[in-house]
Amino acid sequence: MHNPYMSALTAIGYIGLVVLFFAGIAHFFGDAPDVEFLAPLIMLSLLVLSVATMGFLFFYRPLTLVLDGARADAVQYFARMAGTFAVGIVLFIAIAGFIRFNIIGGDAYCEDEKGEMVRC
Repeated sequence: MHNPYMSALTAIGYIGLVVLFFAGIAHFFGDAPDVEFLAPLIMLSLLVLSVATMGFLFFYRPLTLVLDGARADAVQYFARMAGTFAVGIVLFIAIAGFIRFNIIGGDAYCEDEKGEMVRC
């Protein structure tokens, strides 16, 4: 990818897919005790896949620019991509917080004196 903004958005999309994967896996297996050995296998496999994917998305293009002698372009590309990624994550956290605290919509939950989540 030659567009730092698309690389950052692709990284955010990949993270979203990983979250959906874990939500689906948790729902699929539930609390089944006979599949406990799968958790470390799935986690380590996903870690390796995630490191390879994020490494490619974040470092491939800047590295090729550096190797081609365009160090300033590489730094600019990486800065734009990292900045876009940071803004996207901050927006996601802000939206999730707004939903969580019933600013945008949905049910709001608060912690009571026992530390349990109850409707506000």
